Amino acid sequence: MSNHAPRVLSEAGMEQQPGLEVVPQEHMHNTQQWPQATPENDWKEVGHATGFVDGSTPPPRVDATYWQHQKMMRAGAMPSTDPECVDQPPESTPIGKGLSRKRLWLIVGALLFVLVVVGAVVGGVLGSRAAANKSTSTSESQSTATPTTTASSPSSPTTTPVTLQTIRQGSALSVTGWRKTTGVEISLFYQDRQNGLRRSKYDTSLRTFSANESFWGASTSLTAGQPIAGTTLGASTLLFGTGCQPQTELFYNGPSTRVLGVNMNTVYTPELNTDSINDMQVFSGLNSSLAAYWPWWIYQSPDGKLVHIRNGLVDNFGPSATWSINTLNVTGLAATRLAIVPLSTNFSKIAVKGGYAVFYQDTNNRLAVSITDINSPELAPDYALSWPTNDFPSITLPKYSPIAAFSTARPSDKSERVNTYVLYLDAASDINMVYIESSNPSSWKTSKPDALKGADPDTDIACLTMATSNYNAAGLEVPLEQASSESKCFFQRGGVLIQAVLDGTDWVVNGTVPLS
Repeated sequence: MSNHAPRVLSEAGMEQQPGLEVVPQEHMHNTQQWPQATPENDWKEVGHATGFVDGSTPPPRVDATYWQHQKMMRAGAMPSTDPECVDQPPESTPIGKGLSRKRLWLIVGALLFVLVVVGAVVGGVLGSRAAANKSTSTSESQSTATPTTTASSPSSPTTTPVTLQTIRQGSALSVTGWRKTTGVEISLFYQDRQNGLRRSKYDTSLRTFSANESFWGASTSLTAGQPIAGTTLGASTLLFGTGCQPQTELFYNGPSTRVLGVNMNTVYTPELNTDSINDMQVFSGLNSSLAAYWPWWIYQSPDGKLVHIRNGLVDNFGPSATWSINTLNVTGLAATRLAIVPLSTNFSKIAVKGGYAVFYQDTNNRLAVSITDINSPELAPDYALSWPTNDFPSITLPKYSPIAAFSTARPSDKSERVNTYVLYLDAASDINMVYIESSNPSSWKTSKPDALKGADPDTDIACLTMATSNYNAAGLEVPLEQASSESKCFFQRGGVLIQAVLDGTDWVVNGTVPLS
């Protein structure tokens, strides 16, 4: 084990230059108010750089709804929350609610009687025709596996293979989740064989106590716009107030290296909407990886530098429709995989300088880590470093090896520090782990769990770090959880999606994720 401090600390974790700044990045402490862009000064004063590859300046793209929202905020007419997360108005009265119960039952009874009579007549006619045509229909009945089209719908597909809804081999994976009052909800994202984005949802509140009980629901299509084939994915969960309980964010690669986002929030109809990040015209390097943990997400620029984006949080660390982009003085292998973890159990410490660590593959193909702004003079006075980086083990990876990581709360730690686990795929297609825990918080350890061996060579890896919040629906903090049965990672083996759970410092496979 050798030290490689120069590649992960010193100046490596400092912000090198401002990127597309809708909000100045230096305002990172919760004691300061983040300035908001206005129609009068928009990009000219609040932001002075760009996310475009060619260096051109984008036009302002924040819509009128946002400005109206900001004006109301300044006037004290509404809370400082993201327009995507404000509460919905009361629903209108459902049709038929004003009818008397007796009248309603009479109508229903009459309709049922008519349906029974019509059904009997039609059934008799069809039955006689079926008997007459029995001999001619036998050969046709043997071809029911091939769907047919009708003259009225010539554009209908001739086949709908079930395999088109299954996972793309080697698909990117990303997972996020939170604990609600009735259980745990996890969203796992991947790409299907038609290059569409899909979501499998795990919800422990859906208990049936059946013999083959599974908390995974059927996968659903996100119908997101134009993800490229082989896109990478970065998902995170936003918890704030009553309007974001939760709001799930997903970032992906679109055409021409543009980074796009969607969010999912059951408060709204439809639940799936484009994310405000789409207004910023962010372009990444070719095949850039994406990694996210609210309020941060990371990508790689065309010159190999890592870039972080932070939401312009407002009062109580609530979300806003503004974002800031900063290029870091950290260079990775072109198209390196990225993994992000929080470095505190407290959201108010996660959301500021030194709040996260990013794992990546450096230009020498080694696994590396950087804590952004660890040497910044603006670091909080009570900042507590969860673990050292100067003794991070020297591990050479195959090029573009998948990397995943997650953090859990360190038990009984008054400084609110975390344990961290990093997974990567070696040349033998076995998943290895590098980790550091409170039992020995000054030294990294390595392991090669039996349960994680024999992964598909082109698999991705996704690991779950539970969501945190400074202000939930009850007005309370949501700290990072300790390790539990929700300390899960996902990968492909034999083409299926495996879920594994951390058990102490070892791993146990606890089944597969149903994809139909």
